[in-house]
Amino acid sequence: MKAKPAFLLLTMCCLPLTISAQMSTVIPLASEPHHRLALHNKYVNVYEVEVAPRGTVQLHRHEFDAISIMMSSSEVIVRAPGKPDVRQKLSEGQVRLQFRGYVHSTSIEGDTTYRNVTVELLSPQQGARNLCAAVIATQGLNCPPR
Repeated sequence: MKAKPAFLLLTMCCLPLTISAQMSTVIPLASEPHHRLALHNKYVNVYEVEVAPRGTVQLHRHEFDAISIMMSSSEVIVRAPGKPDVRQKLSEGQVRLQFRGYVHSTSIEGDTTYRNVTVELLSPQQGARNLCAAVIATQGLNCPPR
């Protein structure tokens, strides 16, 4: 009979350690080792990002709205806590918008080096809207006539 309370106590003490060991630490974008600061001024931080094939970008948070410009074509898996993994084929020249607060990691799946330039916009952006391309998924297009 005394074994059950001891087992229960041991389980209750160790369970939080097991759960916290499984949770990944989220780091700021500036601390992610693949993001190399190439330019900083009062308007932007510009990062050059290069990841070898089969490499992984660590779990990080975007503290500012950012524009990501692909410099190579790559196959990746994007992981965001609490969401299903997303497999993507990214093309050279592709532009993506990442809102401040976005948390993710990226695994490079193909045999091509992943290269991009990420531009953090240090001033809050206002009046965001799509023009002729669907950058903001929840909004329609607002393309001026030609």
